[in-house]
Amino acid sequence: EEALKLDSTYAEAYSILSLGIIFNWMHVTTGDDSELRKQEIKDINKANLFAKTALQYDQDNLLAHTIITFLPIMHAGNDEFEANKLFILRSMLFDAKMFLQKYPDALISQYIYAMVSMMKIGILDGEKEEFQEPLDQMLVIFQKLKRNDFVLSHPTEGIVLGQLWGDIANLYYQIGDGKEGMDFIIENKQFICGDGTYKCLNVDILWRILNGFYNSNYYENALDVISIVLSRNEEELIAAGNTISDKKGAYYKSGMIYMKWGQFDKAIEGFSQALTFSFDRSDASKDELEERTTWWNAHYYRRLGLVHFFKGEYHKASNAYLEAIQIDENIEYPENEIVTPLKSICFYGYMQELIG
Repeated sequence: EEALKLDSTYAEAYSILSLGIIFNWMHVTTGDDSELRKQEIKDINKANLFAKTALQYDQDNLLAHTIITFLPIMHAGNDEFEANKLFILRSMLFDAKMFLQKYPDALISQYIYAMVSMMKIGILDGEKEEFQEPLDQMLVIFQKLKRNDFVLSHPTEGIVLGQLWGDIANLYYQIGDGKEGMDFIIENKQFICGDGTYKCLNVDILWRILNGFYNSNYYENALDVISIVLSRNEEELIAAGNTISDKKGAYYKSGMIYMKWGQFDKAIEGFSQALTFSFDRSDASKDELEERTTWWNAHYYRRLGLVHFFKGEYHKASNAYLEAIQIDENIEYPENEIVTPLKSICFYGYMQELIG
C-alpha cells in the first residue's frame, strides 16, 4: 500500500497486495456465517481487481496472471463452486493453458497448468493413471530448478519451489507409488530448505510429507517431520496459517509409530498428548470441528487401551476402553461404521474377563 501511494502504476505492488488478500483467506471456511461469507466474496473480488489493475499497467506481470488463473479455486467447498465445479475447473484449465502458451518458458505457468490438471483429476475422481501427466510435468519443473542450482530468477519461482515437494510426493501416491515419492524427497532433502532439513516448510506441506513417510513405513523419517511440527509454538503456527491443533495429529502419529516399534511408554505419551488438543482449524464449521475432535478422541482411547493391553496393564486398558465407550455414545455412527463402537465394547468386555 505504501508503494502504491508513491506510484499508483506500480504493477508489482498491486500483485503483491492481491496475493496478501488471498493469503488471509487461505484455510478459512465461512460455514453458515453469511456475514463472513459476504466479506470473503468482497475480499476475493478486491484481490481480482488488484491483479487486473496490475495487468493494466504491466501486461506481462507473471504474479498477476498467476493469481487470476487460480483465484476461482478460492471458492472451492461452497455451494456455488460445488454446483458448477465441472465448468469452473474446465475454465481454469483453459486459462492455465492460455497462460502456458503465453509464457511457455516460465516455471510458474508450467506449474499452474500441472497444478490445475492435478486438482481437476482429483476433484472429479479421475483414474490414478491420469495423475501421471501432471507428475511428469512437475518433475520436469524440478529438474529445471535443480540444473540452475535452485537459484530463483523470479519471485514466482519461490511459489513453485515451496509447493513442488508436497505436490510431487502426493502425485506419486496418487499413481500408487508412494514409496518412490518418499525416496524422491529423501534423495533431494538437501535442496528443500537448503540446510538438509524440512524446517522451512509450512505445516500443510509437512503433513503431506509426513503422511507419505508414514504410509511408506519410513518411520524414522516421519518422526523427523513430527519433531518439526511439535517444535512450532502457537504464534509460529498461526503466522503460517495453521493452529496449535495441528499438534494433535502429530502426537497421534508418533504414538502409532512407537506402538509399532514396541516402545509402549512413548506410544502412551503420544496418544495422551493428542487427547489434550481440540481441532480448531478455520477450514471447518464449529459443529464439524467438535464432531471431528469427539471421533478422534474415542479412537485415541481405543489405542491407549490397546497399548496398555500389550503391556499387560489390563485395568488401565479397561479404563481406556470405557472412556471410548462413553464418548461413542455421543457419536452418530453411520451404518457402515457401526463396527467401530462395537470394538470398544468387545475389548472392554475382554479386559474385564482378563481382570477376572
